[in-house]
Amino acid sequence: MLKKILSLAVVATLGFAVNANAHQIIASSVGKNKFEAKFWAHTQFDDYNSNQLLGAKAYDENLDRIKTGIKYNYNDDSKKPEILTEKAPAIMVTVFDAKYWVQTDAGYKNGNKTKIDDVVFDDIKSVKIGKTYFSWNEKFLDPIGLKLEVIALNDPLKVKVGDSLPVLVLKDGKPAKGVAFETANEDLDNLTNEFGIALIPIKEKGLNIIAARGEEPLFNDPDAHTLFIQSSISFEVK
Repeated sequence: MLKKILSLAVVATLGFAVNANAHQIIASSVGKNKFEAKFWAHTQFDDYNSNQLLGAKAYDENLDRIKTGIKYNYNDDSKKPEILTEKAPAIMVTVFDAKYWVQTDAGYKNGNKTKIDDVVFDDIKSVKIGKTYFSWNEKFLDPIGLKLEVIALNDPLKVKVGDSLPVLVLKDGKPAKGVAFETANEDLDNLTNEFGIALIPIKEKGLNIIAARGEEPLFNDPDAHTLFIQSSISFEVK
């Protein structure tokens, strides 16, 4: 019986890695100084609850903070949270709670392990960080200070299909080696080198999302012992 459970757990783990990771958060303009956080799930934008949007920060071309607020619209299910800025931003960072994921011998699913009456093989809390570029300035080579941060080392708004975009990944402000990536549509084989740098191929026009994946232990959360962090950059390719 134990052998069967462990075998199922391996299958669940492989599926879990693909399905739990293939999600990103981006910011999209919906009016003058008005933005919406959109949750990308595998092949399309998906619905989410207003309380899953944990925060948003906007920056100007000098990487100075712009006054930013969120109208959550908690009492109107027909409306998504509205992100409002004092002026047009060059970069916007959104943070999203993708909730808890639990692996059991029946597979994987969203849920809290304290509510699972089954053998639990793994449990994570998933957080998504999205940095959206609306314009470009060499000052954007400087980090904003995110826990896990992806920095485009060239102007991402000028890349073309067939190009490769060099990116730098920092964890706690330091170059992170061996970090894995995914795009909006696939996992990549590319890993960061000892300097935290990787070349990411640009394969399609329109919205491009490049996400780095990291994790660290949790010690004070009864529903998860691992914090999974996915940090991405998004931009439009013409």
